[in-house]
Amino acid sequence: LLLATLFVYGQSAEDLKRLEEFRRKVNAPVVLAKDDRIKVKITKDLVYNTAKDTSQKMDVYQPVSGIKKEKLPLVVFIHGKTPIQTNPKNWGGYKSWGELAASRGYVAIVFTQSLGTPGRSIEEAGTDLQDALKYIKANHSHYNIDTNRIALLAYSAGVPLLSGALLHNKESIKCLAAFYGFMDMRNIEMWKSESQETLSKFSLVDYLNANIEFPPIFIARAGREHNKGLNETIDSFIAKANNANINVTVINHTSGVHGFDTQNDDDRSREIIESVFTFLKYHLKK
Repeated sequence: LLLATLFVYGQSAEDLKRLEEFRRKVNAPVVLAKDDRIKVKITKDLVYNTAKDTSQKMDVYQPVSGIKKEKLPLVVFIHGKTPIQTNPKNWGGYKSWGELAASRGYVAIVFTQSLGTPGRSIEEAGTDLQDALKYIKANHSHYNIDTNRIALLAYSAGVPLLSGALLHNKESIKCLAAFYGFMDMRNIEMWKSESQETLSKFSLVDYLNANIEFPPIFIARAGREHNKGLNETIDSFIAKANNANINVTVINHTSGVHGFDTQNDDDRSREIIESVFTFLKYHLKK
C-alpha cells in the first residue's frame, strides 16, 4: 500500500473505516489511461531544498521514447491538504497524473509540500512551491526541461498556491489549471486561522483586477462538491474573470464528486481530463 499505515491503539472501528476509505480514495488512479507508446522514466525522492526541509521531496516523470529530442514543457502538479500526516506525491492519483502527463510528451513534477502538515502555514507551502521551481530551473538540463514553458495544475486546497504564479515566474508560467479548488479563501472554515492579509494574498479572485497579467486558466468544477462554500468561490471567480476579460476555460462535471478525476470512472471525467491536455497543448506550444 502506497499510503503509510496509521495504527493507534484504542482506535475505534469507525476511525479505521474512515482511514480505509481515505486510503482507497487517494490510491485510486486517474480514470484515463496513459499512452503506452511512450516509455516513462521516473526519478524519485529528489530533495528540492536541503537547507530547509529534507522531508519535502519531488518525483520527476519524463518521456524517454517516442518523442522528438528537444526540450519539453513542464507540468507541475500541486496537491491540497491532507487529513493525516502522509506523502501525497506517492498517492495513486498523483502518480498516475505524472505518468499520464509524461506519456503525452511533457516532463511532469509531482512533489510534496507542507500544506496540511501540522504546525505549517499556507505561506510555507507557497515557499515550497517556489523552492521546487527554483530547483527545477537550476537542474533543468538533467531532465530535458524547457523552463520557459511551464504549467501549474493544482487540486482542491492546493489551488490557492497558484497565486504564486502571479507574483513570481510570470514569464515562464504560461497557464494554470484549477481542479475543484478554492478560488477565494475568505469565509471558508479550514482557513479561519489565517490572517486577512494571507487570505487576500492566496485568493486568486483578488488578482483579477490587479495590475498583473493573469495567465490563461482552466477550471474544472465538481457538481456534487461536498466542501461547503467551494463551488461558490469558483462561480464568483468565473463571473469576475469574464467581467475582467480574462482567458478562462470552464468545464463542469454535473455528477462529479470532489476528486472526480479518480473517483468518477465515467466518460465525463475522461472528457475533462482530455480537455485539460488540449488546453496545455495549445498554451505550452513554442
